[in-house]
Amino acid sequence: MKQGYAAPRAALVLLTTVALASADEAAQYENYNALTARLQGIVLDHPDVCQLTSVGTSRGGRDLWALQLSAVASPGDASAVLIVAGIDGTDVAGSAVAVELAERVRAAMADGVSPWSELTVHILPRMNPDPMESYFASPQWEQAYALRPWDDDRDGSVDEDGPQDLNGDGWITMMRVRDPEATHLPDKDDVRLLKKADRAVGDVPVFKVYSEGLDDDDDEEINEDPFGGVDLNRNFMHGYEEHTPGAGPYQISEPESRALVDFVLSHPRIAVCMVYGPHDNLINTPSGDKKDETDRAPKGLTKDDVAIYKEIGRIYGELTEVKSVPKRDSGGAFFAWCYAQFGVPTFATPVWTRPEPEKQESEESKKDSEAASDETSDPSAAAADKTESTTPESESATEADDSDETPDGDSSESPANGNRNGKGNGKKKDKDVPPELKEDRAWLKYSDEQRDGDGFVDWQPFTHPTLGEVEIGGFVPFFRNTPPADALGDIVEKQWSFLGDLVGRLPRIEFGEVQVKALSPTVYEIETLLVNRGYFPYALKIGEQNRHVRPLVVTLQLEPDRILGGARVSKVPNVAGGGGIHKLRWVVQGKPGQTVRITVASEKLGDLELNVALAATDK
Repeated sequence: MKQGYAAPRAALVLLTTVALASADEAAQYENYNALTARLQGIVLDHPDVCQLTSVGTSRGGRDLWALQLSAVASPGDASAVLIVAGIDGTDVAGSAVAVELAERVRAAMADGVSPWSELTVHILPRMNPDPMESYFASPQWEQAYALRPWDDDRDGSVDEDGPQDLNGDGWITMMRVRDPEATHLPDKDDVRLLKKADRAVGDVPVFKVYSEGLDDDDDEEINEDPFGGVDLNRNFMHGYEEHTPGAGPYQISEPESRALVDFVLSHPRIAVCMVYGPHDNLINTPSGDKKDETDRAPKGLTKDDVAIYKEIGRIYGELTEVKSVPKRDSGGAFFAWCYAQFGVPTFATPVWTRPEPEKQESEESKKDSEAASDETSDPSAAAADKTESTTPESESATEADDSDETPDGDSSESPANGNRNGKGNGKKKDKDVPPELKEDRAWLKYSDEQRDGDGFVDWQPFTHPTLGEVEIGGFVPFFRNTPPADALGDIVEKQWSFLGDLVGRLPRIEFGEVQVKALSPTVYEIETLLVNRGYFPYALKIGEQNRHVRPLVVTLQLEPDRILGGARVSKVPNVAGGGGIHKLRWVVQGKPGQTVRITVASEKLGDLELNVALAATDK
């Protein structure tokens, strides 16, 4: 019987029957129903600043929730911050962090903390809820794609050959089988891992690798047509690549991606966007010198925006202590569209990456270090150490550790149950190790040393109905992208620190000093400045180029026949950040003591107004 999980239409959760999570409770992972109850609970507790709406429904019928938080009288008139998470079906951590940040934003608004008290914040915490339910299901299966039925193997049937938990351990992992068409061999540094064979350097493959499951459609292939078929982060317009796996039949083909684009375009006040998911443009600043085939749209950033992104990335690294994030193609990703086509600063980050190894020096090591330090003052001791380190026995041991011999699977050290460290023992530096294997090694080391081995299932024999004798094992689903729940609190605090710094850098346009000069008893010259007190420019260069960030509109509210110099209405495309200025000047007709009103309309920042009194003429 074919196994999997269904995505039925999700009914609205009744608050009387579902326990609401308290803001005082530790951060945790919540399935769709619990998430819905949590969001509804926030609104019920704080209806003065919170509003919950559904911006659409997923293909599986689940509501796509948008939480609005604002303490201003007219939320739609305030500058807005957008936080989006859960576009990728495996982004359980980002979704959890987004909800926790909602609690902190709400508290900051209630306390009148600036700039939160003057902003509107939109949080869309789970934009791809259907596949994410597999994290909470059994068996647990890491599925990133939205659930559009898709004929992956082009046999006329859709989703007919998905994975199964054959050994009943509650996880969909991997299978390896000895096969004449083998593609992989055990890693010499740790035989639990598999390396893709490179025959050019003499690799002899041993295993063929499959995801855990059966040949459901009897086509001699296994799991080649699993459930779902669209990666939402390949489905948006910018950098969309037709006919690539996961891209979907056309741009924003999915109800989830279309709902997100519709939401953004219907909220022009959005001035900055934060996206939690698998992509990153903070630690790895995108290039500013690459364009698409039209030579018009940037593949990364426009060159004039690179310096800003580097500075924000530097701050992010300092506040979160994240040092490295794997690079990932951004073609068709939401954050790339939001920057390149919506035109606002948009930052993407996976809220969690593999922690650095813990550096703990034992008491014994400290004593040894102290002893070694003391001995450095004794030349004879140092000489003895030097002599001892070059003995033949020592050289022999080094040569043994650096052996290149690779397990062939037929030795007494079975890859399934034998030597975990392999014969290479990790001593020799292999410059030709492919990046994916380096990552596997690092994650396995993290699992062994910091997670008690919980991240990897040791290979165990299993009799497969069509493949015969196989071994089932590999990394546990979600292990490499989802931190332990007890780590969420620290992650949230660091992301909160960065988010606060980020919104504090939004552009702030103000009027500068006003000068009024009488040119005659009835003619006056008015000069003033528009000053940007924020860090960000009013518009990034990309926003100027694509014209999606509309210019500031300056209007002198005076009858046209009284304006002798300067435009009654003028457009200001941009004002640089960090105290950047734009000069304004008019010559007007009037009487001493009359007031002239100047207004500035801004799609992103709201309206400004300045009343200028015409000074009396000096006799």
